[in-house]
Amino acid sequence: MARKAASRKPAATAASGGVSLLAPADFNIVQASALHADWLPRLLDAADAPQPWVLDASAVQEFDSAALQLMLALKRGLVQQGQTLSLQSPSAVVLAALQTYGLDQSLEPLAFAD
Repeated sequence: MARKAASRKPAATAASGGVSLLAPADFNIVQASALHADWLPRLLDAADAPQPWVLDASAVQEFDSAALQLMLALKRGLVQQGQTLSLQSPSAVVLAALQTYGLDQSLEPLAFAD
């Protein structure tokens, strides 16, 4: 897979009414490991204060199965806590991967935010 320009570290902010996460341009196994270390504590901290989470995937140019696993694990953890995860503006690369894995239709709880 061709490597794109280096991406900046993704943001995770607590916006009013929810938590906003920004997927990096290179959302791959290298980034997934770092994001897991960042997002897991946020997920654990959020258990006591349910709120909607939004993952902005608009800038993703590289997406692999490790990134997909992380996204699904985050969704599963949030659902177990009675919370939601919305995928905002997924890039064509993310949509293609979801279609390839047959998850574009089966991930109903993973709503697409405007």
